[in-house]
Amino acid sequence: MIARFRYRIPFARPLVTAAGTYTHREGLILRYGTAPPYRFAEAAPLPGFSTESLDQVLACPVHDVPPTLPSLRLAVDLLRWQLTPDPRPCEPVPVNALIGSMPVEAMVAAAASAVEAGYGTLKFKLGPDPDAELEALARVRRAFPDIHLRADANRAFTRAEATLLLDRLAPLRLAYLEEPVRTATELHDLAAGSPVPLAADEHVRTPEEADAWIRGGRIRHLVLKPACIGDMATLFGILQQANAAGVRCTITTLLESGVGRRLTARLVSRYVDLHWAHGLGTGTLFSDDLARHPDPIMNGHFHLADEVDGDLDLDRLEPL
Repeated sequence: MIARFRYRIPFARPLVTAAGTYTHREGLILRYGTAPPYRFAEAAPLPGFSTESLDQVLACPVHDVPPTLPSLRLAVDLLRWQLTPDPRPCEPVPVNALIGSMPVEAMVAAAASAVEAGYGTLKFKLGPDPDAELEALARVRRAFPDIHLRADANRAFTRAEATLLLDRLAPLRLAYLEEPVRTATELHDLAAGSPVPLAADEHVRTPEEADAWIRGGRIRHLVLKPACIGDMATLFGILQQANAAGVRCTITTLLESGVGRRLTARLVSRYVDLHWAHGLGTGTLFSDDLARHPDPIMNGHFHLADEVDGDLDLDRLEPL
């Protein structure tokens, strides 16, 4: 038996997307079972990013989910997956620390705190103040020469601006820069001569887009959100295709609640490269959550409990 619940949890700060500004995250929780231990999964399209809407997800019966609703297809698939016994322990998943755009001293201090907390990979947001952000990156690189650095521009720059930015970033030895320009065509063209590896994120919202980037050969990093890809077989197919082509994949959340984050971490622990940090530490974006306690991230790794449902506040769920 699958029961359906709706949830609504607040962001610590408003989320700004192409579709608008949001103060809360909403989604659908699926629960399998008539008595504990239950199995849970989540379908929560992200406004301004996902190709589906929450209204579409809520209106769809779970026994017949079309490919046009990838988050719901994945949620149903993950319920089935949890019912298959697996005696292997879940290995801790390395995650990157996220450093937002702030004054230089604040960014440097945040980076130093993350390194002290055990993070081996730092991801900086770029765009609002490039000069300050690059100064902070340079100072962090000098202070921590062996740390892995990433940056995410969220399509903030024109082609000309991005070209200048890449020249300034080149000495800092970034693992990659995500989405510096506004269109997929610009990203593809910019990658041809870029002194910094580029990654696609906002332009990988479907399996077809992932396939196109892998076949294109210029982008060597993909940021994949499983809830945008759909079922597990499709996700695994993309991961295998990327690996064969020498394209590295970083798995990130779709800013789901603790249910989705912990299931995504479990998926990564079982099937994805654990020598590479993934983008799973997004629980800090919320001021409240369905999970009673913060995500168990220690020493830069997401540590997984035996069961996903043991920490959920079920009173927060609205039955449908």
